[in-house]
Amino acid sequence: MKSYCEEARNADSLSARVYRHLEAALREGSVRPGIWLDQDALCAELGVSRTPLRDALIRLEAEGLVVIRPRKGVYVPPVSDAYVKSACALAGSLESGCLDTVFERITPRLLRHMEDALRRQSFFLEKRRLADFDAEDVRFHDLFLSLSDNTLIGGILTPLRRRLSLLPQHPLSVEQAEARLGDHGRIVDSIRVGNRVAAVSILRHEHWLPARFLCPKPGKVPRLVHARRNAA
Repeated sequence: MKSYCEEARNADSLSARVYRHLEAALREGSVRPGIWLDQDALCAELGVSRTPLRDALIRLEAEGLVVIRPRKGVYVPPVSDAYVKSACALAGSLESGCLDTVFERITPRLLRHMEDALRRQSFFLEKRRLADFDAEDVRFHDLFLSLSDNTLIGGILTPLRRRLSLLPQHPLSVEQAEARLGDHGRIVDSIRVGNRVAAVSILRHEHWLPARFLCPKPGKVPRLVHARRNAA
């Protein structure tokens, strides 16, 4: 007979598995914004009861990825272009301001960590492992953000970056990732030669362009702004 602790661990494990499944489905586009989730079908597909599914959905709702409506079901809200543009503007302003403030605190050791993150991102992009690429993208930014004395910045940026990372993939997702990787390389080059102005400018005016994240409209190709990597 299983103990209460064992049952709780199993429930947590199932909930985490359901969460990862739904997270991947959102990223890959098999679960599209604007739909109602078929919870019975999900339980059958994953071989789980309603309890771990409910726990996973509560976690997703806390992140703003789904909306649970009593007696109606679970809705996947669409992400508007206006939200993406606002999120990019806010993230760009906060991150560039932070980098400007902490620039002198970036040590050779931290710069090496940024270079390591850059190499891992390049590897993941080459393998088309975009989820791993996005996770490494967050780690790259967190390296310099962690130097900030502002205790609120993480709480503001984390949900914004999380939401943007789970926008459905589309034909230009890889090209957008390549553009962001190029930005990272140029930021690292600028930090290496002590060019604060260039590093901050790339982060504020290029890296967080909405075109780096928006799904292109039919017949329109977003301007991604691929720039050469140099020390500036």
